[in-house]
Amino acid sequence: DVEVLEDEATTRPDGDRAGVFNPSAGDPTVVLDLDPDAAWVLDYYPNVGVEAAADGRTRVELPVTSTRWLEQLLVRLGPTTSVVGVSGDVPEDAGGDAARRVLARYRR
Repeated sequence: DVEVLEDEATTRPDGDRAGVFNPSAGDPTVVLDLDPDAAWVLDYYPNVGVEAAADGRTRVELPVTSTRWLEQLLVRLGPTTSVVGVSGDVPEDAGGDAARRVLARYRR
């Protein structure tokens, strides 16, 4: 059974935003071209800008506060994504570097 209450609900009544990612203008960024299968990234992560391409891909600029996070994202996206550019201290081949480390573990 469900009971409807008069009280309004909130997810964080104390207004605490701990654990919420709030990018700042000074964060390094990565620019990705996403295949349609990778477009979920637009809904899942905050971005600096989005641009539709004529070929059906989407170009997105994401703030990066952790190289490890970027590596995991790029390995997860695999061939559905291309890195177009980076700014700040973001490694240019973060996805490739991570994939090579994973592959090296399997070759031991």
